[in-house]
Amino acid sequence: MTDPARRGALTLLLRHEAGDGYANLLADSERLSAMEPRERALLVALFYGVTERRLTLDYAIGRLTGRSTASLEPHTRAALRLGLYQLIYMDIPAHAAVDTAVALGRGAGERGFLNGTLRSAVSHPELLSPPAPERDLVRHLSIAFSVPAPTVRYFLKRIGEEETRALLTAFNRRPPLFLRVNTLKTDRDAYLATLSSSGIVAEADPLTPHGLRLTGAPPVSTLPGYAEGLFFVQDAASQLAGELLAPCEGETVLDLC
Repeated sequence: MTDPARRGALTLLLRHEAGDGYANLLADSERLSAMEPRERALLVALFYGVTERRLTLDYAIGRLTGRSTASLEPHTRAALRLGLYQLIYMDIPAHAAVDTAVALGRGAGERGFLNGTLRSAVSHPELLSPPAPERDLVRHLSIAFSVPAPTVRYFLKRIGEEETRALLTAFNRRPPLFLRVNTLKTDRDAYLATLSSSGIVAEADPLTPHGLRLTGAPPVSTLPGYAEGLFFVQDAASQLAGELLAPCEGETVLDLC
């Protein structure tokens, strides 16, 4: 038996790779409301993390196994990515990352392959490092930041190495979720208290009068008040645009974005 978070993440990864839908829609479609908050948060973190870092993870798999990921069966490939993502990017003990990934195996042969590969990653961390920048800067940045080489080449040509590194670092930074409270139904302080009572970390956005900033939020559809329309998903910059426009009753406003 495996924990529901990792099993659910594996299911979503297989569906996503099979072209079953966009990542955010797949995450929202998963039955998460019945899960414990910690399990739900782990599932979402694993699914998005592996999806975003797939290029880097596949490079590591190639180094560890001597095989391309295309030659691996999809289930094996997804389980390996999950295990490696935990080893490289998450604060999870190595033995737990290995054991939980191996438990996803469907038989003795697959479990043995997962176990051997992931234990090699633990004992030979140098195999997880990207190519040296002095040998091939484009490939180094591509693997290090999990960004396609043509994209890296495009930015290097236009803004140079230092700015490209800063930009790619920002690309990989998980943005917070911003909500705008529906003031026809509640107010910011009241909804902030509702989120807090549900164990969701949130704070009032200092730049906007009705905005909230959520860190590590679960899928939007699982937030309290979603069905009742207590909030809208809207970035702070968009909220500020409406505040600066300051429309008055009777005016007609066209949003042409």
